[in-house]
Amino acid sequence: MLCATGNKYETNSIQCLSNISYKYTKNGDHLYSLSSLNYEMTVDRIIDEFAEITKIKKDDFSLIKVYRIKSALPRFREFVKQKGNMYFCGDWSTEPSIDGAIKSGRLIAENITRE
Repeated sequence: MLCATGNKYETNSIQCLSNISYKYTKNGDHLYSLSSLNYEMTVDRIIDEFAEITKIKKDDFSLIKVYRIKSALPRFREFVKQKGNMYFCGDWSTEPSIDGAIKSGRLIAENITRE
């Protein structure tokens, strides 16, 4: 998984789905998924950012499908992450995605082991 940081990119994250299961593709090809919080991100920008972030040449990949889900992910909001001996984690505490949920759990676990 690649995460794009800073204000330079509209891309939130990129996952190589064929790393999860080789059955997702044929002939040893790779299948990637790119997500963005920008509902109106242009196809050209998707292609440009994917190529720049992954360092894969534009001639070496093709865009299969774009799904535009207007209200797919909530915007990040700050919440209490610890109250007494209770810890709260979830995608709401990092980035609204499966990656964010996993990351928040890891960060909480790291915090607990440091205490």
